[in-house]
Amino acid sequence: MLDELIFIQMRDSLIILFFFCCIYFLIYKKHICSFFDPLTFFVFNLSTASVLIIKEGITSDVANILQFFLFQIFFWFGFSRIKVNFDKPAKIDFSKVDIALMEYVTFTLFLIYLVANLYFFAIMGAPIFTDDPTLAKIESYRGGLGFVRRINWGVANFISCSAIVLSLVGEYKKLFLSILLIQIIFSATSGSKGGTLLSFIFLITLIANRNDFRIMPQISIYKKLIKYLFASALLIGTTVLFITTGDITLSLFGMYHRAMMAGDAVIYYYRPDIFESFSSYGLWDFIYHEVNPILGFFKLAEYESPLGKVLVERYLASISAQELASDFGPNAPFYVEGHIYFGTIAGLGYSFILGYAVSYVRRQYFNATNIGIVPFIFLLNLTSLVLTAPQDTTFFITQCMDSMLLTILVYLFYSMTFSTFIRNKTKMLTKQLN
Repeated sequence: MLDELIFIQMRDSLIILFFFCCIYFLIYKKHICSFFDPLTFFVFNLSTASVLIIKEGITSDVANILQFFLFQIFFWFGFSRIKVNFDKPAKIDFSKVDIALMEYVTFTLFLIYLVANLYFFAIMGAPIFTDDPTLAKIESYRGGLGFVRRINWGVANFISCSAIVLSLVGEYKKLFLSILLIQIIFSATSGSKGGTLLSFIFLITLIANRNDFRIMPQISIYKKLIKYLFASALLIGTTVLFITTGDITLSLFGMYHRAMMAGDAVIYYYRPDIFESFSSYGLWDFIYHEVNPILGFFKLAEYESPLGKVLVERYLASISAQELASDFGPNAPFYVEGHIYFGTIAGLGYSFILGYAVSYVRRQYFNATNIGIVPFIFLLNLTSLVLTAPQDTTFFITQCMDSMLLTILVYLFYSMTFSTFIRNKTKMLTKQLN
């Protein structure tokens, strides 16, 4: 009887999810370049959040439900103001000097990434091979190993961006393809339920759907790789859950539950007492919250607890004396963060601006032409991360900082080295001509 009830609940949730997916995909359709576009998965997250707030009875207040959907509408209004032409001719300036420069930068960053992860595995082992990979992927980075996590969710993303591009247009194509494959192997053993592999799928999709790369013969290899990576992500996710639960049925249910809980912040926020607890928050709190990851990194302030963790703590405090056992919580998406810091009216404006900004970055990437390979790779890195912003702005800022800070330092070093070399070479040629 219980199994039958669970099945009925799952069936009803999936029907409602299908309905919302159709609605959201319909309004975002013109902006999606492929099924594996990161925007597709963002739309799916919006759909699951909509299911949770409608189906699960999180709030019976019609005003709260209306506010939730108004934030979605205003985000889309902002997003749709920018038009992306996926067929517009685009061209990158593949300067040999710039390509060589990025090869040095990328290989140096990869060595840092490789040494950090080998050091981590030597001390902690691979999280996926532990008794509880899900817990290990969090707990293993304590005790001074947090820098490895920051490398993996920051610099590693830039390395992947650059490695894909250089494997297509660089002088050492096989080397950079190997670098990408090594990153994929490390990510597959991280203990994540396949989610880290999605980042590679998103990157390849962004490259494969830009007009100038789309026509390259080598891109067909990457299109095949996308399918293998997606299948591997599903397999790894099920395997991790099977290791934890020891039951294949529970593992499959866990995958379903994880997918349905992509918008789980609504569970913890849409309650009158939780609303009231954030009533004193305003603009200055928002500004400090956004810059806190930067201030914390440079030891100018203490790190704040993530907003998602604060949500869970206040939720648990409102229903029991239970305390949160982890430092992590759900992401704080724009419809939660905007309402906390700006209220309903100004929060609609915040949603509009954020939607516009995300869409603007995507258009710059897909339609940029006569751009050098160096700014193009930086733009690709930003575009691959930008849809993190409406899901959790502080995490987006942290990822951008972690991916750019070390990268820029290495880039400046090699840039000055190359400039000195070229300048000396020019002087020598001038003397010989004279």
